[in-house]
Parts: sequence; structure tokens; C-alpha cells
Amino acid sequence: MVLSKQLRELSKLQHFDNRMDSMYKDGLPDNGSDRRVGPKQMEFIHQRQSLVRQLDGSLVRQYERMRRSRVKANAVVPVINGVCQGCFMVVTKSLLSELMRGDSLMTCEHCGRILYLE
Repeated sequence: MVLSKQLRELSKLQHFDNRMDSMYKDGLPDNGSDRRVGPKQMEFIHQRQSLVRQLDGSLVRQYERMRRSRVKANAVVPVINGVCQGCFMVVTKSLLSELMRGDSLMTCEHCGRILYLE
């Protein structure tokens, strides 16, 4: 799958995760968790797994690592008018041209979030 499409799908996963975080204080339980899982939570877990299966494994690992860090709610953000929407800093012209080319994963030089063009 083309990287730009992968990043849009990753953004959907982030939106889903943020909704789950707002619904459940500790988010959805993962495989290693000993928390009880109700039928509705199990449905959400399956929906999330479906989203994850559409993505490249290395991209998901980087996203998960960032969600565990300080940027939990916004690990993947768009660049609009040359500005990272995570930290609101202007990105360099070289980074912007790399994003336009769309052949490699780019992160913000200021905040480290995964970037995509919108």
C-alpha cells in the first residue's frame, strides 16, 4: 500500500484509539492484560485489530511506541500550510518536499510526531 494511504489509515486508527481512550479510562485492554473484557469491548478490540491488519507492521510499531510516550493523543498529525499540527511549528522546506514526494515516513523535527500532508 502506498505510504500516503497507509498514513491516512493510521490516522483512522489514531482517531479510533482516541475515542476508546475517552470511553474507557485505561483504553482497551491488550493481549497481556488481565482486565475483564465485556462483549462491547471485545467488539471494539476486533474493530481495532481489523484497522491494524491494513497497516504495515513497522508503521504500527512506531505508532504504538509514540502512543505510549508523551504524545499519546496525537502521534500522527497533518502538515497544513507548512505547519505541523502537533506542535504548530513550521517544518523545513526539505521536509515538506520529502512529504510531497511521499516515499518515506517523515517525523516532525520539533516534536517527533509522524507527519502526513493534508
